[in-house]
Amino acid sequence: MADIFISYKNQDRELVSGLAQSLEAKGFTVWWDTRIEVTEAWLQRIVSEVDKAACLIGIWSANSVEDGLFIPSEHDGINYIQIEHKRADRANVIGLLIDKDRTPLEFEDRQSVNMTDRLNNSELLTGAGDHPAFIDLVNKARDIATPGFVTSLVDELKRERDSINKQLGVAQRRLQDERDAVGELQTEIARKKDDLAALRRQRDVDKARCEQNIADRETQIAGLARNNADLQNEVARVENDAKQLQERLQTVAASHEEEASARELAEQRKEDMQHMVRSLEAERNQLTARLRQEAEKLRLAEDKVRAAELSRMETPLMRYVTLGLACFGAAWTIILLVSLFARFFR
Repeated sequence: MADIFISYKNQDRELVSGLAQSLEAKGFTVWWDTRIEVTEAWLQRIVSEVDKAACLIGIWSANSVEDGLFIPSEHDGINYIQIEHKRADRANVIGLLIDKDRTPLEFEDRQSVNMTDRLNNSELLTGAGDHPAFIDLVNKARDIATPGFVTSLVDELKRERDSINKQLGVAQRRLQDERDAVGELQTEIARKKDDLAALRRQRDVDKARCEQNIADRETQIAGLARNNADLQNEVARVENDAKQLQERLQTVAASHEEEASARELAEQRKEDMQHMVRSLEAERNQLTARLRQEAEKLRLAEDKVRAAELSRMETPLMRYVTLGLACFGAAWTIILLVSLFARFFR
């Protein structure tokens, strides 16, 4: 498909050759009948090329137009120029007036490119130069027919645009996928933050509860220690009374009556002591039970402390204090039991 079809008479071939070269130099693709093979149907090929061309340039000269009519071929009588002009759309026909008063009657209402003032045809043969009429012709042709290189460039740009749009679409979809993934990740992070905040709040509550329980247990242990001290004082007092009673028994041993009285008193004291021992054993049992309960509570507290240590919220000092208090309570319990048993079996 050519941008420009040149319609001319054979007598103007030399001029048309130069014109075609000048137009091709401007980037147009040009078709004229030198490209018809010998074996081709001449008229059919011409009609086909006229139909495919974007515009037609008619060479209106004394060789092609006479009395406002196109001159038919001298060879076969066919008016090729008229056929070519009629085949083309009037809006796409550009008349190139070479000689004065050679405008066809059917195109008198259209403005043509006037080159009647040229000195000779050498300007067209050598590329037209800066001839104003040729520049006008080129501008008109550009208005109608886009040059081939522009068409190729436009097609290439369209292909590049389609490729870029395709890549852009892929990139946009990928970007949207990434945005969706980022949104999901942000949602997950927000949820994890909320869960972490809830865990931290629960940890603080559990820590405060454990600390309060430990403080309560420490208070209870201090009270038990005081009770244990009081019990030890009572045991010491009883032992002192027993010692004094023994001394009195030794004093009255010389006298039978005193001995009997002392024995009776001793028996009474013994019963009192046994009663006291039973009382002490009952207190010991109660204390032992309480100590066991406290030991169990301490064990539970230690379990909670260990759980708190798993959350890295317990200090080594608290563990040592708890273990020390447990050991202290156990030691006092053992001492008390040993003292009671030693006193009882003495």
